[in-house]
Amino acid sequence: MRSVDALPGTRPLARDPGVQRLTVVAAFDELFAEGWIVNQPARGAFVSGDLPDRPARRFSPRELPAVIPERTGYDLLAGSGSRTAVRSPTRQPACCELQLATRIARRPRQAETSPVYPLGARSPAPGA
Repeated sequence: MRSVDALPGTRPLARDPGVQRLTVVAAFDELFAEGWIVNQPARGAFVSGDLPDRPARRFSPRELPAVIPERTGYDLLAGSGSRTAVRSPTRQPACCELQLATRIARRPRQAETSPVYPLGARSPAPGA
């Protein structure tokens, strides 16, 4: 886009990729705060006229970092007791999830019937 080009509205921008309109509004707010766009009352948003003269650098797919891991979620290897049984979406074991997975792996039947203690409380949750 060139300087002073009009931007589409937030509703059509959200509709095409299927994202929430509030996400697009937040992106517009950030672009406005950084000076990349200007808002004109009753006219809409426009690319700022005060942008650097140099064009943006293009990235090849190999240069871009993986934002979303190949596989998200958790791997629960029942009965393994492995410390790598639980992985967070960032592929790093999370300590509280790791402790829970280890307990479940060691005593799966007991885990099904034990009461839930929220946030380390000493008594069962109400109604448990």
